[in-house]
Amino acid sequence: MKRALLILWQLPQIIVGLLVCLISGATYRGLSIHGVRIYVSESMGWNGVSLGDRIIVGPGSAGEDEILRHEYGHVRQSRRLGPLYLLGVGLPSAAMNLLSRASLAWGSGIYSAHYYDRWPESWADRLGKVYRLAARGCRNGTKKLYKDMIKHDYYHFM
Repeated sequence: MKRALLILWQLPQIIVGLLVCLISGATYRGLSIHGVRIYVSESMGWNGVSLGDRIIVGPGSAGEDEILRHEYGHVRQSRRLGPLYLLGVGLPSAAMNLLSRASLAWGSGIYSAHYYDRWPESWADRLGKVYRLAARGCRNGTKKLYKDMIKHDYYHFM
């Protein structure tokens, strides 16, 4: 019953996820994170996308723990927001991704440098327990800071 309600709650992004899998030729290869299936698409040109009950990644991202945890953070967002996920997270995330790619292509890279510092990516990182020290301006001597962040689950309280 609980599973059926979760499917109904996330139905819009589940439908989009199925379409993305069909269009991109993504296949399930036995990988999962916290019970969420990971699909691999040979034709996908980005790291990953989370839609409802599935994570879809390119072939180079399937074994990348940081990418998978970040995408799992998006799965948790989807579970919390339900039908509002596509408008509140999916579209802003896709727009920022395109802007970041354009910024790199134009040579400035200004948007890509802070991509994960912006909402909703920073929220997905917190939910997936991804700690991006370099992206947050930390440099040398950060081992203690990193250990403290993990010990106190720093991002949980933000």
